[in-house]
Amino acid sequence: MVSCPRCGANIDRSARACPYCQTETPYGREQAERQAAYQQHTAHTEQAQRAHERNLRQQALAKKAQHAMIWSLAATFTCCFPAAIVGLVMGLNVKGAAKRENIVAPGTSTVAVVFGCLSFALFGLGVAMYIHDSRQTESRIAVLKAQVDAAPAAERLEQPLACALTELELLKEGYAGTSGLNISGFECAGRVDQDGDRARLQDVRFRSSSSARHTVAACLARGARWSVKELRADGTCAVGAAAPSAAPSAPAP
Repeated sequence: MVSCPRCGANIDRSARACPYCQTETPYGREQAERQAAYQQHTAHTEQAQRAHERNLRQQALAKKAQHAMIWSLAATFTCCFPAAIVGLVMGLNVKGAAKRENIVAPGTSTVAVVFGCLSFALFGLGVAMYIHDSRQTESRIAVLKAQVDAAPAAERLEQPLACALTELELLKEGYAGTSGLNISGFECAGRVDQDGDRARLQDVRFRSSSSARHTVAACLARGARWSVKELRADGTCAVGAAAPSAAPSAPAP
């Protein structure tokens, strides 16, 4: 038993307060301090745990955002539309998750979204340019076919017809693995050397890309009508060797 420090009543040693005057006992004060210290320690532990979990979520989002950025950058530089979708969706998911977690979204997620949108824009531009080039090529093919069909089926091959046949062949079949859509800058100022039902159109020039420039000879043969058999970069055809006296036709003015 101990005495109450205020009223002097005898109270139990383990009592936290005097049952008569409600004065806190030394034991009660000690227990209150221990409980307060325990609660403070628990609060600090929970706060540290929440900070640790928040940091882990931040790291996970940063890693996911980095992957999204890689996908978007790869899509931009390779013009890969599916990769752009992956990068954009991942970037948006990261930003949404960061907003729900009330944390700052990684900067790489913004980069992923920006480059993902840029890839979409470039893809759309590429499709538009492809459609435009296709229409131009189809229009030019139609003009050349009309010119070829209107030409008489003569034994002698005139230079304008040889040029039309050669350009038509390039636009329809392409050259050296390049599609006819990429053929541009066609020039045809060379002469036609004819030997019976075979002919060679010299000095045909064109581009198969923005920088690749080609000069070839067109080798033509006559069946029911004249047609291009091959294009040779070395300028040779099986024409003129057997009949050197064959007269060349003059190029069109």
